[in-house]
Amino acid sequence: MQSQPWHQMSIANALSTLETDLDQGLGLSEVGDRQQRCGANALTPKEGKGAIIVF
Repeated sequence: MQSQPWHQMSIANALSTLETDLDQGLGLSEVGDRQQRCGANALTPKEGKGAIIVF
């Protein structure tokens, strides 16, 4: 578990915490493992009208 908010971490500390590499990212097998463990990296759309549509 992270000890401080992400925006306060150094890049090196965040990469280490996430167990990834800045230049290469995650390998395909690691992506699959993390998707199974954590779910898809997707936002859930909210229902209703957006602020621009209401305006």
